[in-house]
Amino acid sequence: MARSTNRAKTSFKHLASFRLQLLAKLAQRYADADYQRKVGLSILQCQILGLVGSAGEMSFRDICRDTGIEKSHASRLVASLIDAGLFAKHNDSADLRSFIVKPTAQGRKLHREIYQVALERNERWLEVLPKDKRDAFFICLELLTQQSRKLAVRVKTPEQPARVRAKTTQPKRAAQPKRAARPKSQDLKSRRRA
Repeated sequence: MARSTNRAKTSFKHLASFRLQLLAKLAQRYADADYQRKVGLSILQCQILGLVGSAGEMSFRDICRDTGIEKSHASRLVASLIDAGLFAKHNDSADLRSFIVKPTAQGRKLHREIYQVALERNERWLEVLPKDKRDAFFICLELLTQQSRKLAVRVKTPEQPARVRAKTTQPKRAAQPKRAARPKSQDLKSRRRA
């Protein structure tokens, strides 16, 4: 019995970070399916359209920063929104390595639609929380977000030791004997004659 109690105490299921990651995955899966069904876009496309639509225009660098999406993936997502006629693209005079996107008329219309979809889904998701606990929930989310950003920066610092790589379980190859020097062309001719 003591052994199963120890397992329960050391289970990842009880860690706040594990539970939050699971909750985030479930919420994202729900939102992605909802957006796909209602507007035909993925959750990441809708998040980008939502941010840019709210801001009026946004640099690619800011999109990556605000969404947390890696640059190459964000680039493909933004390109898909441009190709769909939802964004117009122009150069960023403040940063020549970046560009700015702005919603087209079609993009602004879809922005309003996805915002309504998100608002309705958000209300369905939060309805389980009593109204008086929602404020505390959002305060906790903000505190955890700030702490996560601080911790993420610390992990990236160069002072951290390099990761220890797991030793491979494959057996080492036996040393190969050295090859003999190639015979010179005259040696080849004399061998062929023999």
